[in-house]
Amino acid sequence: MLSQYLEEMPVIKVFAGLEAVRASVEVVPELPSRAALEEWLAKHDSVDKETEIFDTAELEKLRQLTKGKLQCTAKHLRH
Repeated sequence: MLSQYLEEMPVIKVFAGLEAVRASVEVVPELPSRAALEEWLAKHDSVDKETEIFDTAELEKLRQLTKGKLQCTAKHLRH
């Protein structure tokens, strides 16, 4: 999901329109619009939140698996 999103983003030329930026022009040729930047930030936040939710869920699964294995091992050692 994230890699597909990143692949769809256009290449940004870092120094494109530098003179326009210095002149505080609203629209800079060859750079994304403010609306596009806001859309990218919203998508970034969405992907970031999804990743956090996934990581939290996976961590909980790992904790449960580890807890189960430890209990099984402790039970086995007692006998």
